[in-house]
Amino acid sequence: MATAQERETPVPMLTRPQQARVWESLIAAEVRAKYFAELAHRYHVQQRAINWLMLVFSSGALISIIAKLKYDWVAPLLALITSGLSFYSLVTQNEKKATDAIDLHFRWARLESEYESLWENMYDLDAREQLARLDEKENDLGRLSTGFPVNNKRLLKWQDHVEQRRAALVHAA
Repeated sequence: MATAQERETPVPMLTRPQQARVWESLIAAEVRAKYFAELAHRYHVQQRAINWLMLVFSSGALISIIAKLKYDWVAPLLALITSGLSFYSLVTQNEKKATDAIDLHFRWARLESEYESLWENMYDLDAREQLARLDEKENDLGRLSTGFPVNNKRLLKWQDHVEQRRAALVHAA
């Protein structure tokens, strides 16, 4: 026969507002992880396009074909376009941005996983300490993320995606 203490429902170590904060932070971290993954992809695609354009415009074969034409101004124009693309590539630093965005994607995804773990273990005695540690990590990641543009339309797209996915998981359970 179970004792009175064994029959009691376990009490979460987090208050209701703290539980809500864990859930909201979990969602926010997943949204940001997906946003930075998309951002990294966009930077890679942009850089790939620039590289191909520079290759085509600086190609000796293209210049030799154009040299057979009677337009003397075309070869210098292609050289100017290539120089412009090279300058743009140097200034925008898409590869560095893509690498940094990938790093942020993985960090936000890891933070999401840690919030998920806390959500599932809010009855642990050290849940409040875990929450404080995760809040600190979230603040640090927020500071690291400030160098990137904020596209509210894309963030809302990922917010909707994550909320729909989470709602489907809750209904399926």
